[in-house]
Amino acid sequence: MELVNIISRQLQSRSMLLAFGFCCSGFIVHANELHIEPTKVNLFVGGTQQLLVAGTEATAQDFTTTAQYSSSDNAIATVSNRGVVHGHFRGHAAITIQVAGQTRNVPLSVSAAEDAPEIRFVTEVLPILTRLGCNSGECHGKATGQNGFKLSLFGSEPDGDYDALAREGRGRRLFPTTPDSSLLLLKATAKMPHGGGRRMEESSDDYRILRQWILRGAIPPRDSDPRLERIELSPREERILPTTSSQQLLVTAHFSDGSSRDVTRQSVFQSNETGIAMVDPDGLINTTSQHGLVTIMARFSEQILTFHAAVPFAGTESQNRAVQLQLNQLERQFDQSPYDLLLLRQWRRMNVVPSPPADDATFLRRVMIDLCGTLPTAEEIQDYVTDQRTDKRARLIQRLLNR
Repeated sequence: MELVNIISRQLQSRSMLLAFGFCCSGFIVHANELHIEPTKVNLFVGGTQQLLVAGTEATAQDFTTTAQYSSSDNAIATVSNRGVVHGHFRGHAAITIQVAGQTRNVPLSVSAAEDAPEIRFVTEVLPILTRLGCNSGECHGKATGQNGFKLSLFGSEPDGDYDALAREGRGRRLFPTTPDSSLLLLKATAKMPHGGGRRMEESSDDYRILRQWILRGAIPPRDSDPRLERIELSPREERILPTTSSQQLLVTAHFSDGSSRDVTRQSVFQSNETGIAMVDPDGLINTTSQHGLVTIMARFSEQILTFHAAVPFAGTESQNRAVQLQLNQLERQFDQSPYDLLLLRQWRRMNVVPSPPADDATFLRRVMIDLCGTLPTAEEIQDYVTDQRTDKRARLIQRLLNR
């Protein structure tokens, strides 16, 4: 019977729409309403860390790209206008963040490069090749490879990928003594002809990590290497985003040796609704002028997490109140089943009201197409419309399910 109720509710209110939303602008930011992540930055020389600056759960507005940043010592570390901290020299400093007249300081520690863990092939190098598209089905990851160079699809066979990079092609792809002369770097930066074009810049984290791995002897994958245990995606909670706004994501990887690090710029991001929100390679989401629900996938190595957001309809204050009043009336009419509550929650998030229940003829057509894939006959329409029983919709659904 629960299945009958679900289908009935869905078909009665399928054409949801006519609504107005709430205005997400005009947040007033107070000192105790800022949330910064992480609260302390620990880097090695050459490393980076993405900061997130947002309102608390009451507003959850993202200020990462609009905040003003400065470092107390630019010789030790600098910070970009997108909140990315770059470690340059060993020492201690602080990152100052200013938002709407409020100021926060994040302590910073930079350790020597020689103290950094070695760069591991599986957890550092392969994710970069995946992010750059090198091991995709459109490039070297296809069954026949590309121009004599073949990688496993999305790094599924690390040992074979290492052999292809370090040993095949007469060893020309990697030069530990002069890493900048390695074909892997020359082609990816378009300093040599490359069918895939330029895939990275010399100033990028990707180039720095690959270069360091080559310089340190291009160490192969080993059974004793720490394994990736999980990734963490921030913000963790679902967000309500205004149209034409932005939201920065942060991906942190946790390893079996207890270490963790920011892997935002080594992750792959994808939006399931680019008409509503797009995401750039560094995890910055930009919503469009369209409204709806969107999910952003974040993938690092074999781990995948998703970020969910709603972009509501926008209207005047009086229109917003009218929508909420109508939803309150609907809530009193519903029978408070779990399905009703889920529908109401979604309508409130999007600030929309459903269209009225479908008439009998429309309902019959929808349920016949959904469950049987056929239109009702003229006789079926007549019989159903003239049926005076109050439970005829549930009877119809049950009969079609049995059929």
